[in-house]
Amino acid sequence: MDIEKELIVAEYASLKDEIFMRSRRRHLFAILNISGAATIITLDHSISGFSFILLIYPVFILFLASGWTYNLKEIFKLSEYIRLHIEGPYRNKKGYETFLASQSFEKLNNKLFIYDTLSSGGLFIGTQLICIFIAYYSIYRFDLETKIVAIISCLSILLTIVIVFYGVRLKKRLWLAKD
Repeated sequence: MDIEKELIVAEYASLKDEIFMRSRRRHLFAILNISGAATIITLDHSISGFSFILLIYPVFILFLASGWTYNLKEIFKLSEYIRLHIEGPYRNKKGYETFLASQSFEKLNNKLFIYDTLSSGGLFIGTQLICIFIAYYSIYRFDLETKIVAIISCLSILLTIVIVFYGVRLKKRLWLAKD
């Protein structure tokens, strides 16, 4: 095996490891979302006056959803690089990324994108809604600062919805962008 092929194989392995690492990071964000929400909801029921934290938590979830979508974007960029620069010229377009890109988007992947969005993306949005719902029924007085934080929390839910569905649109755009 000559040095160029060894470098290509090493680059391919490195890119696949990067994809795996980013995929694991996406799962970590979902786990942090659920475990954090469970912890805060439990503390809300055991410590009085903790409900205000429930209103702040949706903003934190917004950042987790942003990281989740960013890693999705990077996974697709890495996959695109593998497809165009490694599989294309060196494997005569017979690799896995090329195979995935050759599949009909509507037939094969439309449901997968919806399921991915509803599963992980729905976790982010769902925990935000649950936190605000519980906070609404736990907070006894709504002074000005509580109302401001509640408005910020509601805006963070809207931004999370936009970010999650941006990830779906990004998937479709990158998936449909053939050579």
